[in-house]
Amino acid sequence: MNNITRFIKTTVAGGIIFLVPIVILLLILEKALGVSRKLIAPVEKLFPGMAAEHRVLLIELIAITFLIAVCFIAGLCAKMKWGKAIIQKVEDAILSKIPGYSFFKSTGEGLIGLEQSEKQKVVIAMYDDAWQIGILVEECDNDTVAVFLPDAPSPWSGSVVIFKKEQIKHTDLSANEAFSIMRQMGKGVNKLFKRVL
Repeated sequence: MNNITRFIKTTVAGGIIFLVPIVILLLILEKALGVSRKLIAPVEKLFPGMAAEHRVLLIELIAITFLIAVCFIAGLCAKMKWGKAIIQKVEDAILSKIPGYSFFKSTGEGLIGLEQSEKQKVVIAMYDDAWQIGILVEECDNDTVAVFLPDAPSPWSGSVVIFKKEQIKHTDLSANEAFSIMRQMGKGVNKLFKRVL
């Protein structure tokens, strides 16, 4: 009974943690699109003879294109040295204080193909006499490491455990591959052991 309760709680919590960033992103995009529509509104006057429904569609397309262009320019700025410095300052001062921000940022980068191997190293750790899939969080000075052990089937929640370095083995799996194994209740775990470094 305790296992069922724990499974339900962790799955619901994982679902909430998974959905919250998506909902926030959608709200931000909706607000940004609203601002974009207002900025593009004067363009509507350039098409006085166009049917109203066509004019609305055209304005919507221009607003979306404008928003994509702004995002592209912001992305270019973020790649520049000064842009990276600003982002780092904001992350250090504000965002890093939000619980789970670094983890979800790295995971998000992985989901859209920007994953950096040095950010999320997949390991297997000996825990309670069994190997568990984990994400290396930090290497400590006293020959110990902090490892995030995600739950299955929802890898968005889990526990952080301190291990001795000899209790873990590194793999060359990406975080996406590891999370896929967790979501499938362990299916595909064989490739994990084949790719232990």
